[in-house]
Amino acid sequence: MKKILRFLQIITLLCIVNFIISISLITSKTKTTKQNKEDKGNIVVIHELGDPDKIQPSNSTSANSTYIEGNIFMTLLGNESTPPFESYGYLAESTPKTTELYDGTVKYEYRLRDEATWDNGTPVTGEDVLFSYKVYQTEYVDCEHLRGYMDFIIDVQLDQKDPKKVNFITKKYFLGEAWTGYWVLPRYNYDRNNILEKFSFKEIKNKTYKSNTQKDNMLREFAEEYNSEKFQREKEYISGCGPYEFVEWVTGQRIKLKKKENWWGDKLASKENNHFDANPEEIIYEIINDYTTAITAMKDGSIDVMRSVPAKNFVNLKENKKFLEKYSLHTPVAMSYLYIGMNMDHPILSDLNVRKAFSHMVDRQKIIDQLYKGYAQEVSGPIHPTKAYYNKEIKPYDYDIKKAEQLLNEAGWNDSDGDGIRDKVVDGEKVDMKFTFKYNTGNDIRQNIGLMFQQDAKRLGIEIEILGREWTVYLDEVKSHKFEFNCLGWVQGTGLDDFRQIWHTESINGGSNYVSFGDNTSDKIIEEIQQELNEEARNKLYKEFQNIIHGQAPYIFLCSSQERISINNRFEAQSYIARPGYNEKEFTLKNNLAATAQ
Repeated sequence: MKKILRFLQIITLLCIVNFIISISLITSKTKTTKQNKEDKGNIVVIHELGDPDKIQPSNSTSANSTYIEGNIFMTLLGNESTPPFESYGYLAESTPKTTELYDGTVKYEYRLRDEATWDNGTPVTGEDVLFSYKVYQTEYVDCEHLRGYMDFIIDVQLDQKDPKKVNFITKKYFLGEAWTGYWVLPRYNYDRNNILEKFSFKEIKNKTYKSNTQKDNMLREFAEEYNSEKFQREKEYISGCGPYEFVEWVTGQRIKLKKKENWWGDKLASKENNHFDANPEEIIYEIINDYTTAITAMKDGSIDVMRSVPAKNFVNLKENKKFLEKYSLHTPVAMSYLYIGMNMDHPILSDLNVRKAFSHMVDRQKIIDQLYKGYAQEVSGPIHPTKAYYNKEIKPYDYDIKKAEQLLNEAGWNDSDGDGIRDKVVDGEKVDMKFTFKYNTGNDIRQNIGLMFQQDAKRLGIEIEILGREWTVYLDEVKSHKFEFNCLGWVQGTGLDDFRQIWHTESINGGSNYVSFGDNTSDKIIEEIQQELNEEARNKLYKEFQNIIHGQAPYIFLCSSQERISINNRFEAQSYIARPGYNEKEFTLKNNLAATAQ
């Protein structure tokens, strides 16, 4: 009996010791995990709500793709992040020398920086610029969204004496400098079979190869390879001359970039303002498609930067003293606007009265007050209110349910059978007024806008189903016009606006005119804006076009918000008007943290 009691005592003692050790290990692990999150060293972790569509400057269309690509690739010209947003030489030594030629065309002369090299050590030359613009003009390459902007380019010419020089011959175009200063791709990487060198720029631009089946097949072969997934997301196939190399992309989780050793631009970092700053050792884009989860991750130190923080959460964070010890909050003007798009090819939404009725059905101020907590302003059209040619005389459609009801009645939509849903006889069949409203999952603001829209529509006898889609699926459906209502936003630049890509009828298929807007009159004004170099005359055309957009109501324009950004105080950083509202390459780890980082 004594032996049994002794045995039980020993067992009990061992259990107690094991419990204490376990607690110690858990506590130690928790402290280590917390320390690791807080002391990540010179690594910036940025929240992304969804995956980019691809990492390839010519073919990508999502805003977050552009932000990521800006760390891997470079453009000939850059733009300052603060007003007046002047351009400067980035990959080029300076802005181009511009000359109007005797035949009315324009010549832009660039010279690339002597220091600029690719990852394989070879210099960046005019050949790479020529190659890049051949890519943009190749009809089989998936960059239809760019070709409308670059239609003004007549030829790209090399200098026989200086491989660093390249010239553009163009038609007159008010954004000529911007679009001749675009992304430059390494020819050796993206054309491994040297196919495009067999074609001149003019041959590709003017499609004269079409008469030669062999050449046409060669271009198709190039495009098939270039458009393939490996050149959009695999480490061995993504390469630029920017400061960071692509490391990995784990779908739905993260994208990782690493600072290049001995990057050529480091030699210029102290000479060219902050244009060549590339301070973080790594940049990680952490993909979390739920804001609540993302904010929790930010609070525990896992995320350093978060933009578009939901307004309600932003207000709460401003009052959280503990949080403000570790993070700073920023509210720069966001050069963007939010809208509900109406598919004008839809048999019901093709009716102007119906579109105007829906425009009167949305309470914009309620959206601003409840969803943005005041961090937004109403907009009436596609021009940002800060720009000189914003048409202040146009007022947004007022929230007026009775007016909406009147317009629907005039369009012949009534509840003929008393089932609570408006209907109309179309081509001999009774059609109910039922729609779907699509948005990207994880975006609570767009979902809530849909719910508000659904409630107001129900009051008028209209049934709307809310459908969430994963971001890349959503984009594909919108581009294919597979929607009735969609909720999206356009990010705008700080420079002049070119409407061709979003509003010209040539952009309905392959461009970004997802709602199928436009006619000969609107197309003509868009083309006149592109060619008008006189600011006063161009501003008049801008305002005329805004009147047409307002009158046709292809979008329900909602609001332009202030950006809501949170940045970890581990870094010296500032916010900007230019999107995305910060420049992660400039982030500098504070001295007291740099000394302790492992």
